[in-house]
Formats: sequence, structure tokens, C-alpha cells
Amino acid sequence: MMNRLAVFTARRTGAVAPIVPTSVAALRELHFPLSKPPLPITYLDSDPLEYALRIEARCFQFDDMQYTRELAFVRIGDNPTVGDFRNMTGQQRREMFWGSNRQDFFRMFTWKVIGKPEHLYTEGW
Repeated sequence: MMNRLAVFTARRTGAVAPIVPTSVAALRELHFPLSKPPLPITYLDSDPLEYALRIEARCFQFDDMQYTRELAFVRIGDNPTVGDFRNMTGQQRREMFWGSNRQDFFRMFTWKVIGKPEHLYTEGW
């Protein structure tokens, strides 16, 4: 009985290293998929587009199936960075999301990432 108590006490008092993110990207990973981030995020040009899509899909309250569908379009396009997405033409951005049926999400996503909303199917309004 004494040995079991000693083992239990040793486990309880063992030092546990705190989880400390080592970079901004690691810190941002803590927000998904639990909830949307508590503060608005400004995307850096070096952030992967997949990260921006993940955060905005969570804010748009997509379920896993809707999120995975939109994510597939980004991964098919070799997962460019946010800076690459901003430097694309509107036509290239529309071609990246060629099979999406969520024009409302594309409009909000382009507004959050590049600063102006774009229409998924047409060039103008």
C-alpha cells in the first residue's frame, strides 16, 4: 500500500512544463477549431492562405464539411501565402475557388484578406 501511495504522490507532484507557443503561427493555432479568435486578426503576407481560410470559415460558422470543401480549393492551388493571394488578379482568385458554391463566403473572405469584396462569378456588380 505504501508503494502505491508513493507512486501516486510522485505523479501528482511531478513538474509539468507549460505549453508555450514558440512563434506567432503556433500562437494562432491555439484558436482553431474551438472558436473564432477573440480579437480580429490582421493577416501577414507570410501567413499561409490555409490559415486565413480556417479562421474566416470558423468566424462564418462553417461546419467541417463546408470548411473542408473550401480548403480543398486552396490546397489544389498549392496553398499560396496571403501575400500571393493579394498579388493575384481578381480572375486568378476566382479561378482558385472555381468549384465553390459559397459566393457569400468568397465575398467576405476577399474583403477580410485583401480589403475589398469580390464577386465569385462575375467581375463587376
